[in-house]
Amino acid sequence: WKCEGRSGMIDTQIIGAYNFENILSAICIGNYFGVEAKLIDEAIAEYVSDNSRSQLIKKGSNSIVLDAYNANPTSMEAALQNFSKVEAGNKVICIGDMAELGEESDKEHERIIQLIRSIHYKTLILVGKNFGKFATTISCLHFENSDAAAAYVKEHPLNNAFILIKGSRSSRMEKVLEAL
Repeated sequence: WKCEGRSGMIDTQIIGAYNFENILSAICIGNYFGVEAKLIDEAIAEYVSDNSRSQLIKKGSNSIVLDAYNANPTSMEAALQNFSKVEAGNKVICIGDMAELGEESDKEHERIIQLIRSIHYKTLILVGKNFGKFATTISCLHFENSDAAAAYVKEHPLNNAFILIKGSRSSRMEKVLEAL
């Protein structure tokens, strides 16, 4: 990055191209307040998400992107598009319902299913009644809630997988992470 004669290079632990603008915003704020470029780089490089937002977790032989703090059509699409760009043989998508979409709910859940059709993955796990309406239209495992999905994952362990876990807070998708 370069700004007003100052520059830096950052290796970040933040996953997802959709976070690029957040990183640039942090750089801009640091520059505005006169923070040294080296300190900006270090602060961003050392930041590790621990709030279920774009959190990269290693658990056993699995790499997991936990993005279960919130989900709406825009964030779901961004997470799935980022996931689609990752080179991995055993890719698992585990997504829960998007809440509070009102009369647009069916349309938006179906649109996400359409997007998933264009992504290479090995296993798709859908959680919730909204995604359940479309479970028969795509090859997947469907569970009414995250407790049931977690129980399945516990009984059928995933190994050497790159896993995306995403859903609205009401879906409680972190339960699937706990079962891995």
